[in-house]
Amino acid sequence: MKIAIKTPLFLVLIFSVLLANAQQAKKPINFVLGEYPAQPQSPEYFTRSGYLPTSQFRSNFTYYLYFGKKDATTPGWNRVVKLFDIEGESYSVTKAVPGEKPFKKVIIRRSSNDQKTTALFEIPSALGNPVADRSSVYILPDYSGNMEDLINTYTINRGTDNVFVNVGSTTTNIERVDMILDSPMSVASLNKQTSGFLLMDRGGNDNFKVAAIIGFNDVTDEVTQLTAAATVSKSYWGQTGVNIISVVLQGQPEELYPSQTISLQSLSGVFVPLSIFNNLPDGATLYGISVFANDVNLSPEDLLDIDKYPTNTPEAIGSQDNGLDLMAGGGFFTKAILVKGKIWRDENIDAVFNGNEDGIGAGLWVNLVDPDDKVVSSVKVADDGSYTLFVPDNGIVSGNYKVILTTKEYYEGNVLTASERPDGYGFTGVNVGGTPNTSNKSGIIDIGEIDGNGDITDVNFGILDEAQLPVTFGSIQAYIKNNELFVLWSTLSEVGNSRFEIEASYDGKNFFKIGEVASLAEGGNSSSELQYSFQKKISASLLFIPVLAAVVLMLFAFNRKNKLWALSLLFAMVSSFGFYSCKKSDQAFTKDADKLFIRIKQIDLDNQYEYSKTVQVIKY
Repeated sequence: MKIAIKTPLFLVLIFSVLLANAQQAKKPINFVLGEYPAQPQSPEYFTRSGYLPTSQFRSNFTYYLYFGKKDATTPGWNRVVKLFDIEGESYSVTKAVPGEKPFKKVIIRRSSNDQKTTALFEIPSALGNPVADRSSVYILPDYSGNMEDLINTYTINRGTDNVFVNVGSTTTNIERVDMILDSPMSVASLNKQTSGFLLMDRGGNDNFKVAAIIGFNDVTDEVTQLTAAATVSKSYWGQTGVNIISVVLQGQPEELYPSQTISLQSLSGVFVPLSIFNNLPDGATLYGISVFANDVNLSPEDLLDIDKYPTNTPEAIGSQDNGLDLMAGGGFFTKAILVKGKIWRDENIDAVFNGNEDGIGAGLWVNLVDPDDKVVSSVKVADDGSYTLFVPDNGIVSGNYKVILTTKEYYEGNVLTASERPDGYGFTGVNVGGTPNTSNKSGIIDIGEIDGNGDITDVNFGILDEAQLPVTFGSIQAYIKNNELFVLWSTLSEVGNSRFEIEASYDGKNFFKIGEVASLAEGGNSSSELQYSFQKKISASLLFIPVLAAVVLMLFAFNRKNKLWALSLLFAMVSSFGFYSCKKSDQAFTKDADKLFIRIKQIDLDNQYEYSKTVQVIKY
């Protein structure tokens, strides 16, 4: 006997709503963009005719195309997406090193062998119609001359025009674009709601369809399995806040001719979470994403066959806009862990953020640096002193992270180990989670490991005008002459100063003390400029100190038998060094050390300290 089970209507409706929500794209907001300087072009410009006799750029006219230039003397820029928000969560790209690509490869599937290219680039200002003969056309981002490279880059102010449109003035024969990830990922290891693909568009007014690539032959570049197509509605485009004027170039790869300019339009993005693919199994491997026109209505099996795609896709079908202007700048994004803090004017010099002390930007940048000393993110401090750094939650590595202050932006992947102090300011201390520390005046905070379980907040730096600090350094210089090191510096003011320790380094990172000078200020206080000097005969001793320290550290790693051997070695080194340093010529240092760096550690009467800037020793 068969038993029929009826599901209540309200449960059906609830399930339908939940399923619909799971299949939706997501609208990103609060975009954080960066600008990287464009690279010099070689040759300086391309000489091109216009695309058509009747186009805005006439085919019987000549034009000079300058890529990466705002004008004759000013470099252009490449815009990139660093961060955006969705439903109260922040998202960051999993890889965003300038010069690298979001995907291992972008494969454009065409219905014929014609390699027609339609490109789009941001320009600094509108041009007339027609554009005058022999005009110079300045184009802000770097040059790219083929469709694959125009899509496979983090630069969002260049891309394609009407990439899937098969009829009209910018017609192409492109039916599908496959974006292949650098490394395949297990779907089971990803959160489908918070992991997915950011796609960019000029205008944010087009519908399109997507499918997840879950089968791929890397040798033949053949997609072997796709999920069912999911529709991305134009209502989910989110504006970046940047509007651009653009120029359209058409032609064959690397032979592009200017056609027309497009008036001001928004750069927009849409987030395609993995949850949009309702038939994406947890046991699948994700290779990338396929993008195609909105008029493609095929099964997953037929989506693999380009010959079955419609080849008459118009720019619009009724109210449905299909002319996707697929811009670069997308990639695989996932939920980010944030690191937040503030730079404040520490008037009391106590590393305590009082209610009457203002935040300040001071022209500073804040950098999140990973355990390998590589920059993960770099942001400019806001005028109110606040900042937000970020790291993708699937990009966290084991080890201690640091927050480092600098006076300029560092790109993701740059090695950064030292802070930079802005002119006219000095660091007064740090306050992390409400705990003040006046001893740390380095402009660096070690925040430890990031566990991915939540954001890190209240990573704060105190700063103050130099005139208000206990010691205001003036000029600092160091040089070697006649095998003798001279260090000269001045202070413009001193409050409660005890002494100075002179530190040297061979790499600018690892310093050791080489001498000490007492404060010349009476009682440690002075409001006038004071001149200081330190000199030291250059000998092998400077070379020996780091080596000796290394041997001592090694002792702790040895067992008892080996430790006795190492102690004997250490005794022999010390004994021989005493003879060596007396007998060997002072020329040894200048011969063996390529560089020498000097910094001055200023110590207060209460044993608080701060460092001067680091200078490289000049050799005469």
